[in-house]
Amino acid sequence: MEKAYLGVSDAEYKRLCLKKNEILPFEDGLRTTGKNGEFEWWYYDAKMNDGSTLVVTFFSNEAANPHEGFHPSVKIELTRADGSEVKDQVSFNSEDCSFSKDRCNVKIGNNIFQGDLNEYKIHIQTDCIKADISLVGNVAPWRAETGHIFFGDTNYFAWLPAVPEGITKAVITIHGKEEKYEGTGYHDHNWGNAPLMEVLHHWYWGRAKIGPYSMISAYMTSTEKYGYKHIPIFFLTRDEKMICDDFMKVSYKQLNPIYQENTRKHYHETLIFDYDGEEGHYKITYQVKDIISSFSLLADEEEKEETIEYRQMLMKKMGLDPTYDRFNGDVTIEKIENGAVVEKYTGPATWELMYFSLDNDV
Repeated sequence: MEKAYLGVSDAEYKRLCLKKNEILPFEDGLRTTGKNGEFEWWYYDAKMNDGSTLVVTFFSNEAANPHEGFHPSVKIELTRADGSEVKDQVSFNSEDCSFSKDRCNVKIGNNIFQGDLNEYKIHIQTDCIKADISLVGNVAPWRAETGHIFFGDTNYFAWLPAVPEGITKAVITIHGKEEKYEGTGYHDHNWGNAPLMEVLHHWYWGRAKIGPYSMISAYMTSTEKYGYKHIPIFFLTRDEKMICDDFMKVSYKQLNPIYQENTRKHYHETLIFDYDGEEGHYKITYQVKDIISSFSLLADEEEKEETIEYRQMLMKKMGLDPTYDRFNGDVTIEKIENGAVVEKYTGPATWELMYFSLDNDV
């Protein structure tokens, strides 16, 4: 059985040209070359002051099943406070895009994602949505050790939260009508060299800004080939200064499984991350209120239903059924001393479940 693990050794830092506790601009630039199996995306999300959520992703390639070369696309999803949604995804030819290697400077058609690990500008322009977004970091860039999770000797999945939490503003024009938003935002960068379906069974990922605290959490589970290895990720700041990020000190629980008919999978109504170390004892609880996005990664709205069903049938024979859920809900952060809660904050947050395999909790 092959191993799955987070890279932490000095040799891995050296091989990846990385420095401990220091993020360099090139890490948010293009990290792939277009080889078969490689994928990469730049992600932004925001929780606006009025309760709306905004998510933007720039893809260099399809994440679930990447092909050789670049196959760029841009996706934007706005969920207003009243529950109404506006979303669009546009694909482009590789000659219509450019990616800088030394910093984040992504251009896909007329769409732009640019930044310097602190300040970012995003421009989206599709047939139905135009958006201009700014993001200024309150918390310094961070990664979990090398940020690379290795699967066996050669495969990896990498993750860089370039802006763990910041101030964001967005001006969105929909069919000529302008809407303005302000709130708290986040940006990360992901890339890898093997289809995610081959190395990951599923993951939960979330982030929140609640009271004086900002946090990022993830719980990844590898496929059977890599022993269903569980890899927690945890990052917590108070007043914009890091408190703790040692994944070895985190325990995790997922409670109250609920069947989701749209994806034919179970999600968990409650997630609990419990960090207990020298820096303190903190308990973070996610509680689902609404599902704001839910779909199969194999479905294409432009394809016929029978074509989608046939592809899904073939994938299921291989034990695969990639689906995605994004949740709105509340996150509670508790600080515990001598068994008693001495601080408690609750606020809104957005988190996700990416599920690549057939429904089988491990």
